[in-house]
Amino acid sequence: ALNRISHPNVVRLHELLEHESQHFLVMEFVQGCPLDRWLPEHGPFASDRAEDLLRQLHAALIAVHAAGLVHRDIKLANIILKPNGRVVLIDFGLA
Repeated sequence: ALNRISHPNVVRLHELLEHESQHFLVMEFVQGCPLDRWLPEHGPFASDRAEDLLRQLHAALIAVHAAGLVHRDIKLANIILKPNGRVVLIDFGLA
């Protein structure tokens, strides 16, 4: 289901592998900083910027739910802020 999602705010799945009965997800490398590290270093966002980031996250969750998935681990560490200002939802290991 994750492979069906093509959204700028959702990490892309490249491949699903199996080795010795262990399954692995190979996902895109997202350059940026997780919000759990960004916020202590830079402080809170201005309200208009916070609203923009929340709208991006909301769009990501709509795409995920439309594909029939539930992320199940939404937290600051799983939201990457890219240098261009876009947020990307990562870590679908529990989905």
